[in-house]
Amino acid sequence: MYVIRSGKVKITKNMYGIMVRIAELGPGDYFGEMTLLEGVPRSASAIAETPVEVDVLERDTLRARIAAEPELAMMLLKGLSHRLRQIDDKVTDLVARGRLPKEEASAIGQHSLV
Repeated sequence: MYVIRSGKVKITKNMYGIMVRIAELGPGDYFGEMTLLEGVPRSASAIAETPVEVDVLERDTLRARIAAEPELAMMLLKGLSHRLRQIDDKVTDLVARGRLPKEEASAIGQHSLV
């Protein structure tokens, strides 16, 4: 996981051959947490738009920091919740505009906690 100290990073994803900008991040923002938490390959690319300085947190380092600072876990959960809410809003907008079938949209939300 990377925490941006300075600079700007854009997060992009290749969607059917088209590079889609997912987010623009700056100081205090972080990325790479999904791979760190889930242990799966990354799903997007991070590209520095300016010179960037980051702090690198590996899984064991993050666990130790959370054990020492439980409020860090809440901050991460709040950030993930915010991102999920943004995606929910975008999916809802796509459905409302008729650009995403309701059946496909409803399948996106199917998940479990384990």
